[in-house]
Amino acid sequence: MTRRVYPLLIAAAALLVLARPALAGPPLLCFPFEIGAAKSLPMAPEVAKNWHATDPKYDVSHLVSDTLALLVPSTPVMVRMETLRRATVYASTNPKVADALTTALKERDDARRPLAAFDYGYFVEASREAATIK
Repeated sequence: MTRRVYPLLIAAAALLVLARPALAGPPLLCFPFEIGAAKSLPMAPEVAKNWHATDPKYDVSHLVSDTLALLVPSTPVMVRMETLRRATVYASTNPKVADALTTALKERDDARRPLAAFDYGYFVEASREAATIK
């Protein structure tokens, strides 16, 4: 019996020693959602290779109004998630804009608009993830 267990223990130990941890980024930010041709915030063309590749021509001062304009009741959940992911990437570089967007999303949530709680919660959690990678 011990002759069968011994090789298994050696194999298990070897796997533990040789195994490398899977290093992935924050799941709400690092994995863009496929939204096809749906309208969202602009990102740089290389976003497929670099999840935080923002469009340098985008004026971040419009982030709050642009984000809220995209999050209408008819916006599909997947598009909402990608829009909020992109908004978080932009807001992570500008604390004043991040605070303004957080406040605006919270006010929509307080007004009990459809999907407003989802939008607010997603943005808050994505922002928490963004804070861990700075």
